[in-house]
Amino acid sequence: GYRKVDEIMAAIKPLLAQHPDYKLYVTGHSLGGALSAMMSFFLAADPDIPKPVSCISFASPRIGDDNYLDATQAMEKAGMLRFCRFINDKDTVAMIPTLNYVHAGFQVRLFKKNWRGNLKDPEIDYPNPKSGFFSRLGRAWDNNIISGLNPGYDHGDYRERLELCKEFLEKKNLDEMYANSDLTGF
Repeated sequence: GYRKVDEIMAAIKPLLAQHPDYKLYVTGHSLGGALSAMMSFFLAADPDIPKPVSCISFASPRIGDDNYLDATQAMEKAGMLRFCRFINDKDTVAMIPTLNYVHAGFQVRLFKKNWRGNLKDPEIDYPNPKSGFFSRLGRAWDNNIISGLNPGYDHGDYRERLELCKEFLEKKNLDEMYANSDLTGF
């Protein structure tokens, strides 16, 4: 049967063959963030696609279970996939669906200025398979729809929050983050 992923692969492969020095980045926002994560996974698994494939997503809902997380982390560990998700603190979309769904890759939580005008630095987290129970519990709570219930939230202020923390983020490097075994567990 027809799959959109096959159509995208058919369009991408000749371009990458013509330009072997190109790097492949996949990005999306909200539902597009979820689709970019899935597409990146398929691209990274394809032997004809140069590695690593990098996925940078914004406001993505969860798309997989623990098996997806394990497979994604195996690709990350092998240098096939680089995955960074940006979420706004209290973004409900990034907290759904809940039961049996998990996030993969690095998570960068962006904050807005508080009522005094102070800005908290972004929090960078990774689902380290070696982390203890309480660390996993804290991560689950931080990404839980109940703890993040925010009916007045504006899903569209990612650009503003990225601008606010631009200086902090420009000092970060995804390859260096992956090289930090204390953070990734590998």
